[in-house]
Amino acid sequence: MLAALTCVVLGRFQPNVVCGAASSLVNLGHDLITHAKESGGGEGSLPKMRKLMHGGEAVTKSMQECIDTAFSPTLVYSFFGSAETGVWAVHLPSCPPGVYLYDRRLVHLEFMKGDGSMCEEGEEGGDLIVTNLLRYRFPVVRYHSGDKGRAEKVKSEWLPPSFPQLEAKHLSAFLFEGRNGQSIAMGPLFFTVDFLIDKVEKGAALNGVKVLRVQFVATDNTCVVRIVFDDVGDGVDAATVVDAAVTHIQAELTSLLARAPHASFSVKSCSLADLTSSISSQKIPVLVRM
Repeated sequence: MLAALTCVVLGRFQPNVVCGAASSLVNLGHDLITHAKESGGGEGSLPKMRKLMHGGEAVTKSMQECIDTAFSPTLVYSFFGSAETGVWAVHLPSCPPGVYLYDRRLVHLEFMKGDGSMCEEGEEGGDLIVTNLLRYRFPVVRYHSGDKGRAEKVKSEWLPPSFPQLEAKHLSAFLFEGRNGQSIAMGPLFFTVDFLIDKVEKGAALNGVKVLRVQFVATDNTCVVRIVFDDVGDGVDAATVVDAAVTHIQAELTSLLARAPHASFSVKSCSLADLTSSISSQKIPVLVRM
């Protein structure tokens, strides 16, 4: 019903720009695509947007595909920032994937290495440390945003032809490389590893079993959770206990995704040998608590 009403509104006003949080645009896009299929209109009946602007979260490959299919935007802009630092960077259609531009008069950006020291000019990047230079009443100084990136040199072809040259000298750029490895992105949501570990351990404890190892493998909007459970003891049906624990943990983690309907957790029990083998063979980022 909502998708049908949205189509009526789109047809009436013929907008050519759409803005919003990426997850909201994905949810709207998914509804529009579903409505187009069910109504027989096909993709030809979907809106065609000249500009699409989103921000507030990282956009995964599947989210981008949904947005492209639903809105067919000619130009896509992405805004970068946080509630603590404000919005301070933008990805223009002419920028390479993942590259954001920012004005050095707005923020001071540093990159912190794993040992806590700051990267010198020319070094590889690290965690983004942001200082907002315009907030005098409630200043934010050297805020650890939880994002990773590295500095990039601004190239003239990244800027629109009409961009004032006097302003261009104040611009810097960075390549966004994701979160810092201590959290997992699920749609618009970010969960710290410690938070998820706590959920897993409590769910196991409620079913009378302990957790020995946990592995998180996050790809796009799916996170596979592999758990090695401790022996449950004699006289107990281990398979029944483990299955109950997995079901409970699956339900607990899934309940966290109310605001991310396209994301999912997949909880599995495995042996220590299988987990060790899986870790050594992974070619994608893996978060493990040993």
